[in-house]
Amino acid sequence: MPVQELAWRREKWRKLLSEALHTAQKEGRPIRLVVRDGPTFEGRVLWWDLGAAGLELSGGKGDVVVQRHAVDDWLLT
Repeated sequence: MPVQELAWRREKWRKLLSEALHTAQKEGRPIRLVVRDGPTFEGRVLWWDLGAAGLELSGGKGDVVVQRHAVDDWLLT
């Protein structure tokens, strides 16, 4: 794997994901989770722990559990 592929991940530590999930849940703000080689999920954080996060998807599309190890990027919306 090229070093450049790994270097950008330094900005996205797992602790920062925990902080973003906590903030989103506490403030009732939606969060967007970009999953590696897959879809993007956006919604309200129902719960989270060190292994996964539960989201109530925006637009009434139901709930989803996203495994944290698969999250490449996130954004509080």
